[in-house]
Amino acid sequence: MTHINKSKKEINSKILLIGGQKCGKKTTLQAIFSQTTPEIKNPKITLTKDNTKSPFKFLPISSGFIKDYHLKIHLYTLPTSNIYESTLSMLTENLDGIIYLIDSQIDSLINNEEYIKTVKNKLAKRSIDIDSLVQIFQYNKRDLKNTIPTHLLHEHFNSKNHPEIETVATKGIGTLKIIEKISHQLSKNISPLLN
Repeated sequence: MTHINKSKKEINSKILLIGGQKCGKKTTLQAIFSQTTPEIKNPKITLTKDNTKSPFKFLPISSGFIKDYHLKIHLYTLPTSNIYESTLSMLTENLDGIIYLIDSQIDSLINNEEYIKTVKNKLAKRSIDIDSLVQIFQYNKRDLKNTIPTHLLHEHFNSKNHPEIETVATKGIGTLKIIEKISHQLSKNISPLLN
């Protein structure tokens, strides 16, 4: 649930980036970080290949305003394996949205399916209503030759027609659109609460 601080005029939203092994979660965060201007990212945060052994990665982003409230998005990656209950509890508490990161390669289709199914089951066991969350589908690695056409990915994964983005995270292509779409969806959900 979005945390609204009326005294500070701040909105803090937690977004979880989920995806199977080697689908590009950390690369996506690195791409967003590298393309974000100093004014809207935390100067104390660095994202390098070896800067942390944490089971998840975290990136705070300032994403403009909803009415006169400052929107701050907190992006977290969900670990691919060994998802401990303590970690899952922390990451899903007050959750506002999910980014489903899909590896577009044909060989990764089953891996994508199994991981997303596992995560959805874990969220359901925690009584989290997925349909109440902002949901974005990110189809990554679109520059590779063995990719599944996006219309087939849509039919396979996104039956409820949530917003979609094609990305090449290693080149930073499309990654900032993730923030734009998340911000837009959050704005639609949060604006009525600010009246």
